Amino acid sequence: MDIFAADNSMSFSSRKPKTRPTLEEARHKAERYCAYQERSHQEVQRKLYSLGLNQGELDEILVHLIRHGFLNEERFARAFSGGKFRTMGWGKVKIQKELKARGLNDRLIQESVGSIDSEQYERKAEELLYKKRKSLRDADPAVRKAKLQKYLTGKGYELDLVYKLVKQLSESEK
Repeated sequence: MDIFAADNSMSFSSRKPKTRPTLEEARHKAERYCAYQERSHQEVQRKLYSLGLNQGELDEILVHLIRHGFLNEERFARAFSGGKFRTMGWGKVKIQKELKARGLNDRLIQESVGSIDSEQYERKAEELLYKKRKSLRDADPAVRKAKLQKYLTGKGYELDLVYKLVKQLSESEK
């Protein structure tokens, strides 16, 4: 018996075919999707398009989600900024770029990034810097300094803050 032959008893056609959801089913799925975690409009639009909805249906569901508090870009931007800063240690530059990529406007981006406490922000950058310093084995101070600067800028911290903190660390090691 040829294992590649079409055998109806073992085919994948027995799976339930994907059907396009009704508008009510799509609305319910979108509500659950937004209730699980904060979402941007762009993320919700992609999800609804993946369900096979047309633009009119998509717009109707988006209006419903906004009206009923499931979707709020200001709330999303603040949650995203705070979460990425606290859990991932991202700096403001990286957070801004990511929010821009998610289709948020500049005002919302600036407000959400501005809501990060500046003392906590600098403390987090120092914490990351000292942790990274412990992991470096380079004897040459210039190489260590360059690696630390590259690490913090890669995390999305501003150059002036990075230079200041690396300089302080270098001076304390002397």
